[in-house]
Order: sequence, then structure tokens, then C-alpha cells
Amino acid sequence: YSHILSGLVGVLLSALVVFSLILSHFMNFNLSIFGVGVDSITLLITYIISVRMIYRYDQKNPLDPDDPVKEDPNPDYTLNKALMGFAICAVVIVFSGYRLTITADQISTLTGIDQSFIGSIMVAAATSLPELVATISAIKIGAYNMAVGNVFGSNIFNMTVIFFADLFYRQGVLLQDAKIVHILTATVGIVMATIILIGLFYRSRRSFMWMGWDAIAAAAVYFAGVYLLFQLGLNVI
Repeated sequence: YSHILSGLVGVLLSALVVFSLILSHFMNFNLSIFGVGVDSITLLITYIISVRMIYRYDQKNPLDPDDPVKEDPNPDYTLNKALMGFAICAVVIVFSGYRLTITADQISTLTGIDQSFIGSIMVAAATSLPELVATISAIKIGAYNMAVGNVFGSNIFNMTVIFFADLFYRQGVLLQDAKIVHILTATVGIVMATIILIGLFYRSRRSFMWMGWDAIAAAAVYFAGVYLLFQLGLNVI
């Protein structure tokens, strides 16, 4: 059930962003410390506390009752090799992310589609491809908990990026200047996470085309959100 805890943390962080955007745009309420928004700082602190809480829960509950202890599929793979491979892949992803941002901005300029849509859908999908590959790879080797943990863990960590982005944003407070359309993005994420959490609680055995109904419902919400964001992106220009 630690995945449920991680999912709830993701919902909490997204809800904090929605609350901050509402305060900024409808009540003109903004607080900052040395140019960094209090909302961004709150996100980081909440993340740190939540990670510690999840870690302590996993220490008290090291394995779910239904999880058998699996043997190492790569016994000859040393820790040094694993760390080196991890570092190299991380460097490649960082460089690719920088170039991806530049090309995405050019796409927005040339097509006239709002940056909110480009960032929420295209850039987000592209940067999530490594997570998708890692998740599928984890499933193939039978590391199901790692696969689910990667999804929820990356979700909550991505919310802390707002704090680091706010550090480098010197024109004001990041969430104060962000467009109100991001409320829709965060709300779609909250609805999708809630559906998946309900699925984890209920654990239905029914499926359609080898997919659980919770996954199908979450996908439907996602594509509905993509359509709404696209329409708003066209109208924001």
C-alpha cells in the first residue's frame, strides 16, 4: 500500500498548485522570500516530508503480503557498473531535455499553439518516454512494485521542479505569472490519480482487452484533458 501513499502525496501536491493558482489569479495574493514564491517553497517542504514518511512506511512494511522475494536477475551486475550506467543515462537525459525545450518553443512559435499546451502535452509526453521505457522494462523483469513506484514517484518529484524553476525565474514569482489554464492541467492529473488510487484499493479482476477499467477510465480522462487544453491553447493566442 505504499504506492497508495505515494499517489495521495501526488494528489496533495497538485491540489496545492491549484490552490496557489487560484489565490494568485482571483485574489491577487502572493508571498515570496528572496524572489521565490512561498507556494514553491511549500511544495518542496511537503515533498521532503512526504518522502521521509514514505521511506519510514516502507521500513515498517518492507514487502506487501502478496510479494514473494525475487532473486537478482543479474547477479554479475556490480554496484559500480549500475551507478556508472545510471550516471551516463542521467547526463544524456539532461542534455536532451535542454534541446527539447528549445525545439518545443520553436514549434509553439511556428504553429501559433500556446506554450501551455506544448508544455503540458508534447514536452511532458517526450520527457516521460524514459519513464515509460523504465516502467515497461521493470514489468518485463517482474519488478511490478518498481514499475508502479516509478510512475507515482516521478509524479511527486516533478512537482518539486516548480521550486527549482522558481529559483531561476527572476522576472517575478513563477506560479503568479503562470497562466490560469494550468489549473485544468493539474485538475486532470488529480482526477487521473484518484481513479488509479481507487483501482489500487478496489483491486478488481475484471478487464477489457487486457486492461483494467481504472486504466481505461484514466486514459479517457487524459485524452479529454488533451482536447480541452488544445482548444484553450488555440484560444489563448
